[in-house]
Amino acid sequence: MIRIALLALLALPACTQLSGTVDRVTEAAVGNPARSVIRPAIERQTGNAAQADRITDCVIQNATPGELTRIAADATSVEGPAPDITLLIAQILQRPATSQCAAAAA
Repeated sequence: MIRIALLALLALPACTQLSGTVDRVTEAAVGNPARSVIRPAIERQTGNAAQADRITDCVIQNATPGELTRIAADATSVEGPAPDITLLIAQILQRPATSQCAAAAA
């Protein structure tokens, strides 16, 4: 029983590392296309490119992988983000961690 507990404790850092790797891979795969949707939407609201970059980072950091995937899927739209994607971005911005990050970025 003690051996099992010890093995579980030893495996915990590996799980944490794997999770971080998955997050980085997800961001690389869908974060860049999602950024191409989020940033223009934010810049239209702020009118400031530098501020839009910083707030876009906040949105990407606080979005789930599934949300980033949904947003990234809209990257090929020529007409700009669909209304549901605009709403999703707004919902992510309303989360406490995102709004704190965005306020610091302003």
